Amino acid sequence: MVHNLQEHCTVGYVKRVLDSAGFFGLYDFLYVPLNFKSHEVVGFAFINFSSQEHAQKFIDGFNDLAVEGRPLVVEPAKNQGLQAQIEHLRESPVNAASEEFRPKVFEL
Repeated sequence: MVHNLQEHCTVGYVKRVLDSAGFFGLYDFLYVPLNFKSHEVVGFAFINFSSQEHAQKFIDGFNDLAVEGRPLVVEPAKNQGLQAQIEHLRESPVNAASEEFRPKVFEL
């Protein structure tokens, strides 16, 4: 889980950052919750990496990294693994929302 994201850090933005930092193909889930009314990021993201090693590499590289003056806080999420993430959001109203609000699942 990544905390302290700027309001403009959409799922597309986070994906581009991950991919350009060498994590392309190393994560299978990405969710950047948005406020349904304002369409702005609420300040955090969930990323599921394909291995603990990839997750640790991300933590080591991004935790406390200042992005536009704000230090990111990276920590393990309560729900671990792709299936746990999907199950956690299964009944969420986000699934009935427009595509921009929904979590993204990627093939590894």
